[in-house]
Amino acid sequence: MDFSEIFAAHFSGKGYSSFAEFQTAFEAFQEQTELQYIFKRTFHFPECHQHRQTLVYKSIQYVCAESKPKYGSCCESFFTVGCRNGFLYVSKFHMLHNHNIVIRPAKPKLEPYSVIADYTNQFTEMFPTMVFSSFRQLEEKMEEFQAKTGCVYTKRHTCPWPKDDLEYRDLVYKKLAYECFHYGYKKEAANEKSERRSFRTGCRSAIFISCRNNALHINRFEMRHNHPISGASGNLYRSKRRLTFEQQSVVKALIKKNEHEITIKQFIQDKFDICMTTAEVRNLKRKLKPKRPSRHTPEFTLKHLENEGFADVISDEIGERHVISFTTPTLAKAFNLYPEVLQIRQFGCPSLWAYNFSVIDRKLESRTVMYSFVLDYEFMGNLMPILHSFKNLMRSRLDDIETIFVDALPLNCSVIQMEFPLARILFYRDSVLSNVRDSLKHPRFSKFHRKAIFDEFFSAVTTHDPEEYASSLQRISNLGPSFYQVLEETLLPFADHWAEHLRLDKLTFGITNRNSEFLRHLESLLPHTVDDLDASAKRLLDFAAPSRVEDDGVRSIDLRGQPEDIQSLLRLLSDPVASVLIRHLEEPSCSQTDVFSDHSVRNCSCPFNLQWRLPCIHLLNAVRGEYIPLPCLLKHSRWLEQWSLDRESENVVESVIEEANDQDVLSPNAKCVKIDEQLRNIQEMVVTSDEDSFNRRQRELKELERRWLQEDGTIS
Repeated sequence: MDFSEIFAAHFSGKGYSSFAEFQTAFEAFQEQTELQYIFKRTFHFPECHQHRQTLVYKSIQYVCAESKPKYGSCCESFFTVGCRNGFLYVSKFHMLHNHNIVIRPAKPKLEPYSVIADYTNQFTEMFPTMVFSSFRQLEEKMEEFQAKTGCVYTKRHTCPWPKDDLEYRDLVYKKLAYECFHYGYKKEAANEKSERRSFRTGCRSAIFISCRNNALHINRFEMRHNHPISGASGNLYRSKRRLTFEQQSVVKALIKKNEHEITIKQFIQDKFDICMTTAEVRNLKRKLKPKRPSRHTPEFTLKHLENEGFADVISDEIGERHVISFTTPTLAKAFNLYPEVLQIRQFGCPSLWAYNFSVIDRKLESRTVMYSFVLDYEFMGNLMPILHSFKNLMRSRLDDIETIFVDALPLNCSVIQMEFPLARILFYRDSVLSNVRDSLKHPRFSKFHRKAIFDEFFSAVTTHDPEEYASSLQRISNLGPSFYQVLEETLLPFADHWAEHLRLDKLTFGITNRNSEFLRHLESLLPHTVDDLDASAKRLLDFAAPSRVEDDGVRSIDLRGQPEDIQSLLRLLSDPVASVLIRHLEEPSCSQTDVFSDHSVRNCSCPFNLQWRLPCIHLLNAVRGEYIPLPCLLKHSRWLEQWSLDRESENVVESVIEEANDQDVLSPNAKCVKIDEQLRNIQEMVVTSDEDSFNRRQRELKELERRWLQEDGTIS
C-alpha cells in the first residue's frame, strides 16, 4: 500500500514553528490513514537552547509500527523530521507499506495531569551541573534534595555495568531512573485482590540518567507532582522507616533481652524518630536474631580451617577479605616430604586471581600443597602477602627449599629472594623476554632503538658463551643507558636465575615449558630410551667400565672402581629420575665438556648438574677414578627414593649412602664390614618397599653383593 500522495499533501513544503503544531498535523494524518508510526531515533536540543521549549527536538525518525521483525511484518516505511531556520520540516519519507491497514483498539484518552507541587526551580538550583563523575556523587546529591524537599524517589530500570569492568567501580550503572514513590499506576493482576492498597497515584515525576564519556548525565527530568508533599509525610514511607547499621546495632541489644515488640517499637520511635509498624518490628527481630552457623557453609569451613592452622586470611580493619590461602593436612604433608623444589603458578581472570603452590616428588610429578585466591585487585601481582601465608601454613622445612620455579607476573626476584634467601629462582625464558618487551614500550624509552635493544637482550639470555653474554649487555648499555639502568635495578642483580646455564626452555625437575611445540621438538632430540630400566642400565656397563683390547687380541673389561655401581646408583632412584640420568649419560657430547667438578661436595658446574642436581658424567668419572662407590654421590640427595613403611610412625627410610671420606680411613676388613652393613640395610629397604619396586630390585641384589666383594683385591 502506497500513501505517498496523502503524506505529501499533509507535509510537503510545510514548516512548523513548534513540536506541538507538528504533533497536531501528524495525528491528523494518522487518523485519516489509520496508520501508526513510532519513534526510532530522537535528538533533543540542549536544556539551555532557545528552541528546547518550542521545537524540543533537533531531528526525529519515525518508523511504521509494523517494522518490528518479531511482532510486525518488517515494514520499511519511515519518515524523518529535521530542524531548519527555527522550523520543523519533513526531510525524507518512504510511504510504501507491505501490509494492510491494522485496526488497533483506540487508546483511552488520558485525564488531564493536575499539578499540585512543582519542584523544578528547587531541582535546578540544587543541581547546577547535570554531569557526575561517580554514582556516589549523584546519590549524595539526590539524598540532599530529598531531605530538603520531602520528595521520595526510588531507583528503577537499572542497568549496571558488569563487575569485571572498570566502570563498575565509580559509575556502577549504564543507565537508571529515579521515580517518585507515587510514579505511575498499579498493574492489576487477574488473580489479585482488588481491594489491595497502592501508593501509586499516576505521578509523572522522574529523573532519567545515562552514562556517556565515563560520566553520568541527567538526560531529562520531571519535577511536577500530582500529590501533596511535606517533610513529615515522607517519614511514613517504608524506605524512610529502615534502620541504619548503627541503629540496628543499638536495637540488637534490646532483642537479646527478649523485649516485647511494643517496647521495641516505642524505643525506636523515641530514639530515632522512626514510626515502624508492629509487623516491621517483628521482621526486624527475626532478621537480627543470632543464627547458628551451618556446618555446610563455606564461611564455617574457612573458619574451621583457619582455627586448625590450614587457612590464612588477609583482611582489612572492617573484616573485608583481600587474600585467602588454604591447604589441608594431606597437602601440607606432601610439602614436608618433598620441600626441595617449589613451583608457583598464576591463573584466573581479571576479577579473580589464584595462585597454585606445588612441589615435585621423586617421580617428577607435581603435587599441590597450597591454593591462594586474591579477591582485591590491589593485591594482584604482589607476591609478598601470599608468600607470608605460605610460610605460615607450611611452618616447617622452609629452609630445605632449593629451587623456586615461578610462573607468575610481574617478575619480582627481590620479593621472593627476601623471603627465601637461600633458594634459586627460575622463570620461563619467554616470561623474562615478555617482561623486557613490555618495559621497552614505556614512553620514556621511545627515543631508543627498541628492536636492537630487545635483540641484544635475547642474545644475552640464549647464549652459552660468558664473553658473548657480557658483550650483549655492554651493547644494551650503549644503545639505551636509561633502560640498562632499569635492567640493573630489576633483572641483572638476579641474572644467575635466568642467564648462562639456566636455560629456562628446558625440562627442569619435571617442570615443562608451556610451549608444547618446543616440548615435542625437545623430545625428538633426546635419545630413545628403552622402557625397561634394567635393560638400559645393562647397556651402560660399557660406559661405566670401557673394554680394551689386549696384545693377544682378547677384549677384556677394565674393572675400575666397581663398574656396576652405575646399576646400584640407578636402583636407588625412581624410574623417571633414573631415565633422566640415562639420557644424560647417552648424550655423545656430555663427556667432552670442560667443567669444574668436586665429588667431595657432589657439585659440578656443568649444565646438567646445575639444572637437575643429579650426578653427571664428570662426577661419575671422578669417583670411579678414586675407587669410590657411585651411590655415595646420592648422599643427602633429594632424588634418593624413600619408600614408605607399614609402620605409620616411620614413614620415611633414611639414606644408607655413606660419605666417601668415611671409606678412606677404614681398613680392608672394616671396608668389608661396612659394605656388608650397607647391603643388609639395602636388603631391609627392599623387603619393606612397595610391591612394584620389589621384584626389580630383588633380582639383582645377590649379584650386586658378589660383584662388590670380588672387584676390590684388598677385600678379597
